[in-house]
Amino acid sequence: MYVNTQSALFFLRICKNRVPNVLHVHEIVENPALVAKFINRKSLKWADKIIAVSEPVKGNLLKYAPVRFSYKVEVVLNGIEDVFGGEGRGLNNEGRSKIVITLIGRIKPEKGIWFFLDAIAALSDEVARRCIFNIVGSAAPNGESWVEKLRSDIEHHKFKENIKYTSFITDVSDIQKEADILVVPSLMRDPFPTTVLEAMAAGKPVIATNNGGAVQAISHGETGYLIAPGDIKQFAAYMEQLIENKDLRNSLGLNGRKTYASRFTMKEFEASFLKTFLTR
Repeated sequence: MYVNTQSALFFLRICKNRVPNVLHVHEIVENPALVAKFINRKSLKWADKIIAVSEPVKGNLLKYAPVRFSYKVEVVLNGIEDVFGGEGRGLNNEGRSKIVITLIGRIKPEKGIWFFLDAIAALSDEVARRCIFNIVGSAAPNGESWVEKLRSDIEHHKFKENIKYTSFITDVSDIQKEADILVVPSLMRDPFPTTVLEAMAAGKPVIATNNGGAVQAISHGETGYLIAPGDIKQFAAYMEQLIENKDLRNSLGLNGRKTYASRFTMKEFEASFLKTFLTR
């Protein structure tokens, strides 16, 4: 039996000792601490095998578990469909006067929205005014107040003319194609951010935080940059490097596209997943 995510954990308990089961863990459960301990320990106790989407997810599970359960957990990195049509998408958009830097995600602090705004503010006037900074995303459930705060903070930002907010749309591939740089500055421990894989598939350099699964996708300095959560100076410095150097943007973007094609396609994922799923 296949159980997808820890939210369906109690199906394992019901079926324990009846049929073999595999739990696919996509999340990092850390808070509240007592809840995290319960969920992760029971996952390891009740599952016959656990497939984690990244090493940070595996590490979080085993943090709560007796060593004897570690053999149950294997890592299979996610893959995504290629909607970008080949590595030619990696070339930056020509004939445009401004460089486009885009963040796509839910509008809440954990996703690094205000971290991004602070890093933009840390750029020099000359650099920032050469760019358009796109924030694309809708509110989390019951989180409309964050959207209102974002709109207000953009209006009062010193580079407000250069910052654009668009509510979430179903197909973001066109927005990703139009970007020159994509950023994934989550302050939360993102298990294995799909937005990083999408940036690489689109052939775009990506800047992401180093506290989650992005570390297994991005080769620092080769396909993008990894930054410490909340380090405004570092975030701004890497943005400036990419803004100032078109050849660097293209090089990192094309390297990312090659990495996607060799490691993160849906075909690669399905082969790895089935091999792990079927191995007893």
